[in-house]
Amino acid sequence: MEHRLRALIRPASIAVYGASTRPASVGNEVLRNLRRGQYPGRIHAVNPRYDRVLDVPCHATLDELPARAELVIFAVADTRSKPRSRRPSGTERELQ
Repeated sequence: MEHRLRALIRPASIAVYGASTRPASVGNEVLRNLRRGQYPGRIHAVNPRYDRVLDVPCHATLDELPARAELVIFAVADTRSKPRSRRPSGTERELQ
């Protein structure tokens, strides 16, 4: 029987949301460490600014990945990961 946390502990694929070509950025360091550590699974880079990051094909969004990633590492500020346009929830409307 497969352990329920297997996808977290040993994911078959990882997407780095916010992968970057900028040295010392979180997105660059995460991708570099996965490659340096010889991660055996598939690595996906996600950032609309790039076509490739560290020789890994880069996709504009998670929806554009060729296959669903089992684990996503968010390497962006929380303000950049929020949807660009959304309606406030009922609770948010009540607080306004």
